[in-house]
Amino acid sequence: NIVLLGESGVGKSSIINMISGAQIAKTSNNVLGDGSRVACYVVEGSGLRINFWETMGFAGKVGSAPSWTLRDLKALVRRLLVFRSINLLILCMSARGITNTVVQGYHAIYVEVCAQKVPIALVINGLEGRNSLDMHRWWIKNKDTIFHHGLTFDIHACVMTL
Repeated sequence: NIVLLGESGVGKSSIINMISGAQIAKTSNNVLGDGSRVACYVVEGSGLRINFWETMGFAGKVGSAPSWTLRDLKALVRRLLVFRSINLLILCMSARGITNTVVQGYHAIYVEVCAQKVPIALVINGLEGRNSLDMHRWWIKNKDTIFHHGLTFDIHACVMTL
């Protein structure tokens, strides 16, 4: 089970489609996304079955995640943890940079609920039009700001999903 977290409109659906190699997750041009839904997409191949859990986006007033969204996300993650069935968290973030909403969501889910015991990856999306060297430069320029907010990851990737 891979759980994707992040603000609304950062491309969680597009990342699922990119990883799966198929258009299995519905994408939206609505920057607010469909913040009320949780969907599970199953990908099978090479003897593996992967469940991608696309969560509702961290949405709300600029600068803070609404408590109902975090409450619902915490409940979902707790249910999955009961069965010890989260193999990876992926925090999806826009290349526009880190926000308080991302920081709050990270701490609520990864630190509080998962007690930092589940592998976590950061995927930065929205780097269209850049080559791989530019993507690496984005990471070099922004990683200290991310770490300054107390966010740590097992791995990161800078991607474009178009």
